[in-house]
Amino acid sequence: MERARREDWSFLDAVLGPGDEIGIYTVPGDGMVDYGAVFRALPGYSGWVVIEAEQDPEKANPLRYATMGVEHLRRVLAEAGLR
Repeated sequence: MERARREDWSFLDAVLGPGDEIGIYTVPGDGMVDYGAVFRALPGYSGWVVIEAEQDPEKANPLRYATMGVEHLRRVLAEAGLR
């Protein structure tokens, strides 16, 4: 942590270490979050579900990844009994 402060690392570098090849943001279903478990813990929830995707468009096609995220969320919401 001290080196990260001293060298003014970016958030990404501070989390994963310095380098440009590694990413930490992705869409639902492509990462490690168990959205099904999250939604099952919210029985009767009827509010908004928002996707925020910050992929590098040079590495991940924005439309493809947004579509992947929406499809995944729709599936896990339905499995959790939410609409």
